[in-house]
Amino acid sequence: MQNGRVDMTSATTGAGTGAEARGGSGRPPAPEPAATGLRAAGLPSPGGRNDAPDGPWDEAQGPSGGLWGSRWDDRTRAWTATAATVLLAAVAGTCALAWYGSGAALGLAVAAAVAAAGGTALTAAPGRRAAGTALLLAGAALGLLAAWYATPAGPARLAATGLTAAAALALLGLRNGPVPGGPAGAAATAVAVGAWELLLPAGTVRAGVALGFLSVLALGALPRLALRTAGLTRLDGGQPGGSPVGRQRVAAALAAAHRGLAPATVAQAASAGAAGVLAAGGSGPWPVLTALLLAAVLFSRARAYPLAMEVAALLAAGTAVCLRLVVRCAVDGGAPAPALAALGVLAALPVAALAVRLPEPLRDRLGRRLDLAESVCMVALIPAGLGAFGLYGLLPFGA
Repeated sequence: MQNGRVDMTSATTGAGTGAEARGGSGRPPAPEPAATGLRAAGLPSPGGRNDAPDGPWDEAQGPSGGLWGSRWDDRTRAWTATAATVLLAAVAGTCALAWYGSGAALGLAVAAAVAAAGGTALTAAPGRRAAGTALLLAGAALGLLAAWYATPAGPARLAATGLTAAAALALLGLRNGPVPGGPAGAAATAVAVGAWELLLPAGTVRAGVALGFLSVLALGALPRLALRTAGLTRLDGGQPGGSPVGRQRVAAALAAAHRGLAPATVAQAASAGAAGVLAAGGSGPWPVLTALLLAAVLFSRARAYPLAMEVAALLAAGTAVCLRLVVRCAVDGGAPAPALAALGVLAALPVAALAVRLPEPLRDRLGRRLDLAESVCMVALIPAGLGAFGLYGLLPFGA
């Protein structure tokens, strides 16, 4: 374990699995006759999955698997109905505000409260969890629209929408609801909104610099909290009996701990991304340097999180900061050609990440170098932030 990350190479890969664990000869079990016939005909097996796909994008679970090849069942029906409910509720709320003006915000707030109460009751009923989730999310959409249009622009609107989102997360996480860690996410969102309300009067650039630093500190503490929650802080000591810890057990325990912290991670990543965007709009080199360091830390810190939602949130936050810097270079700096080149490089990086597969030893060495670079960036954020606050201009040498 290093810097909040679990070294999975120290865990065994076959603990409790494999032919040796079963006491067998290591030969694969013979397929069932029906499944064999289906495979020979090129049809999916009874489980709904083709064991030998030959279509394109097999490695990435493309058209021959994953979403494109999934069957219409209870799960996909629930996801589709939930998405349709939320989308149509948002459209209805937007139309009401467009047709009746801001006076419709009160009606939307009442409808949101009714939907939230009904959704909370349904999620507690057996077999009605999907319907309750859809109703809760629809109520959250209506509540966000009402909060946005009922308050003036500025801190009041930020507080109203932020606290509405926090309340929705809390309701979605009650009674083992559909969002694990909903109360933790609600608390993180409320704390972030409070910090923004406290620091925004000092100026958008200064607030962005300070909140960006605080957000990346929180994002560094959450993986360590997940390790402590999963009981993996002393992973190198093995199990009490002296046997090595299985890789699958470590990954499962870590993922379970992170599920409870995922909403809080997304909230802090959104706060860090917004802070970096505001910091990048400041005048002078120090705010730009602070935004660059924030983006580097966000990209590097995504390696410490195992869940796709957490990684996507951190990468999206870092990308937003980079895009703001590129737009500033093109608009304020009068250099559209370098900005377009930078956008092309940003667009090519995800493709390069998919195409290039580094060997495991090289990946470990690169990870250690990135850990060091991340630590350097975190330390460098302190003098860069002080410069963005204008502290150096008060010194005798007038930097």
